[in-house]
Amino acid sequence: MTVAELQNRFLQSRVLAPEDFFVLLECATGKDKTFLLGHPEYALSAAELRKAESFFTRRIAHEPVAYIIGSKEFFGERFKVTADTLIPRPETEILVETALEYLKERARLTERGLDIVDIGTGSGAIAITLANHAPENTGDERFRFFASDLSAAALAVARENQERIGTKNTLTFLEGNLLEPFIPFASSDRDLVITANLPYVSESLYEECAPDVRLFEPKGALVSGLLGLDHYRSLIGQLCLLAKPKRLSLFLEISPEQAPLIRDMLETAWPHAAIRIIPDLSGKARVAICHISS
Repeated sequence: MTVAELQNRFLQSRVLAPEDFFVLLECATGKDKTFLLGHPEYALSAAELRKAESFFTRRIAHEPVAYIIGSKEFFGERFKVTADTLIPRPETEILVETALEYLKERARLTERGLDIVDIGTGSGAIAITLANHAPENTGDERFRFFASDLSAAALAVARENQERIGTKNTLTFLEGNLLEPFIPFASSDRDLVITANLPYVSESLYEECAPDVRLFEPKGALVSGLLGLDHYRSLIGQLCLLAKPKRLSLFLEISPEQAPLIRDMLETAWPHAAIRIIPDLSGKARVAICHISS
């Protein structure tokens, strides 16, 4: 069967989106999209056709493309993903960009040691990207990077991504609940940055999610109680019990409707904190930033 015949079969009937069709066909054939578009007469081998049809069938059944091909691009790198990890979203790049701006500015202003901890790291996309793009250590451990997750399976994927992609700065993976596994490393002599894309979907919103999400992505990585804020409430509680650093900064991804609620939670915990809400490209509230100085 040729590319053109597959297009007629799967695109004319609109059972597949063109973008999904070509990503899956690229993976099935090993040919890039430019080649496939320029050679509609290309006849797939029997093995390529079996693979392509299998991929298309899975996608028609709502399985996300990232799970079918086993990876997702994030911040210019391709990260392995499995059913044990959430698929990285473009919106999360806003959190990374904002955190990187802070790290670079801070490196310019002070020599004080800084620990950067990514909570609920999943595939490791945030932690690995930060460790690669932040200012590089010069042997003095000025920056220490950590990534924690409750799931051993997710951490295995994150470690595999780090080994394949590499990191400019040292990155330590920790297994445990939120901030707990980092506590032995915490020091009041070092400042602390927390990044987190924790579960933030409410039970009611989860029921409205697309089948791609509900049927395939791990519910535990998405849902966080009635209002979607149970995990952030727990994290803030742990931070309040931690030996206080001179400066604590939080970069938290949220759902747009949660902006006033997360602001209230942060102000209750730290009345004098500097809090900002950053919108995504569609103008919706997406990242809560909180700076606390002791």
